[in-house]
Amino acid sequence: MPEVRVPALPDLLEAADNKFIELFGCIPSIRVVAPGRVNLMGEHTDYNEGYVLPMALPMVTVMVSRPKGGEGDKGICCIHTMSEQEGELSTVTFNLTGVEKKTAAKGERWSAYIRGVIAVFQQSGAPRLPAFNAVVVSSVPIGEGLSSSASLEVATLLTCQKLTDFDNFSLTDSALICQRAEHEWAGSPCGLMDQLACLGGVRGHALFIDCRSNHCESVKMDFEGKAKVVIVASGVHHRIAAGQYRIRRSECEELAKYFKVSSLRDLQKELPRLEELCAEACEAVSLTSGRRLHHILTENQRVLDAVDAMTTADCMKLGQLMQQSHTSMKCDYEVSCEEVDHLIDICMSTDGVYGARMTGGGFGGSLVVLIKPDAVSRLITAIDSMYSRTANIYVADASLGAHILPKNKERTKSTSKCNP
Repeated sequence: MPEVRVPALPDLLEAADNKFIELFGCIPSIRVVAPGRVNLMGEHTDYNEGYVLPMALPMVTVMVSRPKGGEGDKGICCIHTMSEQEGELSTVTFNLTGVEKKTAAKGERWSAYIRGVIAVFQQSGAPRLPAFNAVVVSSVPIGEGLSSSASLEVATLLTCQKLTDFDNFSLTDSALICQRAEHEWAGSPCGLMDQLACLGGVRGHALFIDCRSNHCESVKMDFEGKAKVVIVASGVHHRIAAGQYRIRRSECEELAKYFKVSSLRDLQKELPRLEELCAEACEAVSLTSGRRLHHILTENQRVLDAVDAMTTADCMKLGQLMQQSHTSMKCDYEVSCEEVDHLIDICMSTDGVYGARMTGGGFGGSLVVLIKPDAVSRLITAIDSMYSRTANIYVADASLGAHILPKNKERTKSTSKCNP
């Protein structure tokens, strides 16, 4: 089980350009890149207006496109994805006047993220969007908790901005457009962290986000050669995840209502009284609510402590915080699963691992591991021999956020007139 090599950006761009030429007979005029993200600390805190600490990944979604123009602009867009998804069509067409429709046809669910962003973009004061053709290719794994959906949304938004020469949105406004698309068109009640991380990533830095104000601050990840970030995708995707996510969110809303606060963030100042508050919640709300509250308040504090540890390159402290975070998600928030916990045990029994935790919504998905560089091969060997499923393993550096690329000058002599 070797480390998964992430395709290089030039290779992705070449594949997308070639497919575009094959399908539409011309070169794309717009090329955008949007990364996935991994959350280093702060799970389920975003929708409680707490703190999170993600970083942008080297795995990216590339969207290349070109406006149809002239007689070809009948309002019909054609989007092709090179990512194979079971039961999903690779090519969808839709009219720009029909993107308000929030239900996707069978086999076109992946396009809901694109149509949603287009619809919200057009409702946000932007100029009229021309019909366009596009090809999407992505190295962000689907279903592994690394924000493949947010990456696609952000790539779509940047494409819309370039197509209309309209980029008047702030970082937060851009993220909110993508979030609304995911809420209303894809039916997923996500927080804002994923979109902010994809948009605002800084190479070599994590992104500290205050989910109340949506203020973002880059935090340098200089471990002085002492540590690497490794992502372990468990290969597990339990079907109960979406339903349990909604339940946890509802439990937190019920707690906030009981304590007469707008969100659990308002109780952060009461951290010294944590045990008293948890006991009260158990008695007045439900037997599990005290544990839910315990996770949210302690996880917020762990994010703040993780920023301090990262700033001082204290790998031991950061690893301990990651371990505490996973224990809290397992025992207090109850969003882990047997397979993920087994992987955590393997990681922590491997010499050279500082800490490991589940990342993402839970019930499968991925782990994020802080590890000594010379221990990566040992971890891969340990997982290969002790884990019964196939686990994809990535070494990930904090990468650049979403951006628009210059035109491909090498192919400007190719045919420029698209097929009708």
